[in-house]
Amino acid sequence: MIHKTKLSKAIKFALFATLAFPVTVFAQDNDEKKENKALDFEKIVVTGSSKGISQMDASYAITVLPEEAIQKLAPLNMADLIGKTPGIFTESTGGEVKNIYRVRGIPDEGDFASFQEEGLPSLGYSGVFVDSDVAQRVDIMTSTLEVVRGGPSPIFADNAVAIFNNISRRGTEVSEGAIRAAFGTSGLARLDSYWSGQVGDNTSLAVGGFVRINDGYRDSGFRADEGGQFRFNLTTELEDGGTFNVYGRYLDDKNLFYLPMPLADSTGKSVSHLIDPLTDTLNSPYLQGVNLVSSDGNGGQRTEHRDLSNGRHINVKALGFEYEKQLNDTWYVSSKMRYSDITLNFDALYSGRPMQNAQTYADSYLDKANEAWGGTVDSFAYQYAVTGGSFDPATTDNFVIEEQFRTIKNDSFNFVSDTRFTATLDDHNVTIGGFYFNYGEKVDRRYMMYLFEMQAKPQPLNLIAYDAQGTQLGSVTKNGVSRQGAYAFAYKEEAEHIALYVTDEWQITDKLRIDTGLRYRHSDYTGGRYGNETVNLGDNSTLADDAVIGITSVFNPSGDSSNTNLAWTVGANYALESNLSVYARMSNSTAIGSLAGLSGGGNDEDTEVEQYELGLKYDTDNFNIFATAFYATYEPVTDTFNIIEADGNTFDAVFSGNTEAPGIEVLTTYAPIEQLMFTANVTYTEPELSDLKSLNDNISAVAPDGNRIRRQPKEYGYLSADYFFNVLDADATATIRYNYVGERFVDYKNSTVLPAYHTINFVANLNWDEWTLQVSVDNLTNEIGVTEGNPRGDIVSGQGTPEVNYGRSIFGRSATLQATYRF
Repeated sequence: MIHKTKLSKAIKFALFATLAFPVTVFAQDNDEKKENKALDFEKIVVTGSSKGISQMDASYAITVLPEEAIQKLAPLNMADLIGKTPGIFTESTGGEVKNIYRVRGIPDEGDFASFQEEGLPSLGYSGVFVDSDVAQRVDIMTSTLEVVRGGPSPIFADNAVAIFNNISRRGTEVSEGAIRAAFGTSGLARLDSYWSGQVGDNTSLAVGGFVRINDGYRDSGFRADEGGQFRFNLTTELEDGGTFNVYGRYLDDKNLFYLPMPLADSTGKSVSHLIDPLTDTLNSPYLQGVNLVSSDGNGGQRTEHRDLSNGRHINVKALGFEYEKQLNDTWYVSSKMRYSDITLNFDALYSGRPMQNAQTYADSYLDKANEAWGGTVDSFAYQYAVTGGSFDPATTDNFVIEEQFRTIKNDSFNFVSDTRFTATLDDHNVTIGGFYFNYGEKVDRRYMMYLFEMQAKPQPLNLIAYDAQGTQLGSVTKNGVSRQGAYAFAYKEEAEHIALYVTDEWQITDKLRIDTGLRYRHSDYTGGRYGNETVNLGDNSTLADDAVIGITSVFNPSGDSSNTNLAWTVGANYALESNLSVYARMSNSTAIGSLAGLSGGGNDEDTEVEQYELGLKYDTDNFNIFATAFYATYEPVTDTFNIIEADGNTFDAVFSGNTEAPGIEVLTTYAPIEQLMFTANVTYTEPELSDLKSLNDNISAVAPDGNRIRRQPKEYGYLSADYFFNVLDADATATIRYNYVGERFVDYKNSTVLPAYHTINFVANLNWDEWTLQVSVDNLTNEIGVTEGNPRGDIVSGQGTPEVNYGRSIFGRSATLQATYRF
């Protein structure tokens, strides 16, 4: 059970932070002014509020990133961008999408954050391999990304301790537009553009998007990313005084997924001469023509042709409508709705078991081979499965490795609507709203195990058995596949949510503002999974087809279920001065368990979330700060992982435990002179785990209470310096940014360390009237930083070594040049 005494410690920590910062603030030289402010406290934000509120007046933590600020940060992907906001730790090493988001120490993959577009959730649920960052992109059509941490998030969204709201451009009275071209050392070529203006009486249009190709940050032997996005907003000012907006989005994108790989052998000796952790990958060009074999559900063989270069192919078609109107002096109405159709077709090569000695691997199959071929096996030899010819293990330090090829198909839809009425009554803004959400998905997952040589872009291998006379008896593998049909799982499900919420923003005095909120949600679920069968396909020349799993046509309903939850929040903001305020908040909510768990594919346990916050905001011409101390508990939090056993069999392992996370996040800027500005974005947290248990009978997952949550650092953030100058008749900015991630652990028992690491980024901008030229370099010094181990096998007790020897590293140095023309 979580020890509530930690709450008093966190409150003391928060009070210290809140009281200490003004001492620093008032010691500053107020005569030093700076016009370029990183924090715009007067900016009106709409996320987490009934009608909009300035950051200075809000009783919660907000980060606002307009499109220009996003460009200045030069993020590699969405996770890299959101990870530049305080309190949010992200891992951006998976590629363009499907990365890790952890808000204030929460041990999840981002399910507790609501990714939104135009104030409505993109998905509502994180579907199977279709997380919200998979279905969403930031491009030049993005007007603002608003990030709310904690605060009223659980009142304005389901399953939310944070909201990431991607707000697109609207039509303008005067025509404007921009074209941006970007080229990078990774083989990147990208074109963004938008146009905005009037298209009729009282009607405006904004339209734009991007197209992009990219060979990738690692050399896979084929193109990593290819696709684009198109968005529009058509807005009409109605004669009755209301505003009606129709918007749409079409996304068609393919993105390669990068997984962990060996870094060292069991003695700690590096294997970077075989596979470079900065630039290489086990993704193989030899997997562009895969025959994915499983059983057909009737005892026969099912073969599907797949291509690793397909990557994560996502297709999103969305159409939405918005209406808002000030009905009279008291009442304001806002209504939004959107329908989305989403298709995912996904191929990836996942990490399997650790690399093995080639002879040891062959010997492990001796008994099975003798059983299959009459007890006459005398020796084994390796051959290349695609190109033919013998393979000498000595060329790869006598190592071979098994990896898992996965194909996942997910067809889903969602309809979401939100209607709210806000009344301005003297000192109160009271909002009453209703939310409706309908979601469904159908999922098919099939996996196979491959045997490879242990090096970058590896070739698949066959392991051939011979008798004493040198006669070939058979092959352990078939076309490089060591286990056909290692996993198969299919299901379908649907969910429906109805929520009612009410908020009150009460301006008690000129200085004191209190807001409260209540959200009642009722959810209904239905679904089930299809049956499985395991068969021997009867090919006597190989062992690969001896136990092939497939999916039958028998549908097993999981039964209908429902639940009801209540969320509440209370917050207060007190303005000590016009430019100095403090705030406090507490909230309680329930996050719904995995929808897939209701169909037998994971966990369906709900999580109760309690959050406490104390914050400070201070703003002058040359110094500003936004600091928040927080404390949160999550009871229970559940992790689900695919575990790969020695025989290639794959099963879902589910772990459950309670967590607490006290900490503090700080964003501050200081401009000592007009030409120079320093920024610090730092988070410190102490996330702890207790009462850990395994929900699988075959796993014992005992870890001491107080252990650190897996893959979560105590400290992370960045320090940057911006230098403003003039050159070539242009307003120029040069930015150097030092990024830091503290030590983490791959496992619950905290036995294998992910070492702390740092990177340095450089960005230079030249701005003329219409033109902007930008050069950015990521990981300037080519540092190695490992973000995860191998979760297919090390999540409980680590890797048997004090430091990680199998993991996913950050990308090596890359540079991008982009030019923007605005008209």
